[in-house]
Amino acid sequence: MFSLNADFIEKYDADGTLITRVQGSEFPLPKMRLETQSGQPWPVDDGGKAGYSWVDADANLIYALYSGTMRAEENALYTNKVHLFNWDLELIEGFELDHTTHMIAADGKGGIYSLTSEEEGTLIRYIELMN
Repeated sequence: MFSLNADFIEKYDADGTLITRVQGSEFPLPKMRLETQSGQPWPVDDGGKAGYSWVDADANLIYALYSGTMRAEENALYTNKVHLFNWDLELIEGFELDHTTHMIAADGKGGIYSLTSEEEGTLIRYIELMN
């Protein structure tokens, strides 16, 4: 469970028992950004705080929409960058989607569903990230 407006993360087991809670000065702040290298997105540690507009998780990974250091007025809620973390908040991989989205949902199999708005209306897309 992630709080968008507070400084904490909680991890629960399938029975709803709290396993870990990290808050305040113990809150881990990922310090990564995506940079394109050889045509592929690659996570780079630039020493700055990373911003995330949406997060979902499954039993193995945390999927986060990376908004960078943009402010809300720069439309940081819509992005095409996804960071994958393990449960120790170590960055595993970064991806650039072929569309912008403001919401993702993990499928539990290494893929995500993304929600995006287009002229035709709201679309739900499926993207397989990990095999």
